[in-house]
Amino acid sequence: MSMGKLRKLFLVVGIVVLLTAAAYGQSAKTNWPAKTVTITIPYAAGGDTDIYA
Repeated sequence: MSMGKLRKLFLVVGIVVLLTAAAYGQSAKTNWPAKTVTITIPYAAGGDTDIYA
């Protein structure tokens, strides 16, 4: 296989992979979670974890 054909093959495969990933991402959209999510963090504000962040 020549380099030109190999390059075209990789280009086509790459485009197909990108389009497939984009289509899958659109189909995976949902309205979940339907209500507010509350995240509780067990560390005080201004502690070591805030300094590291």
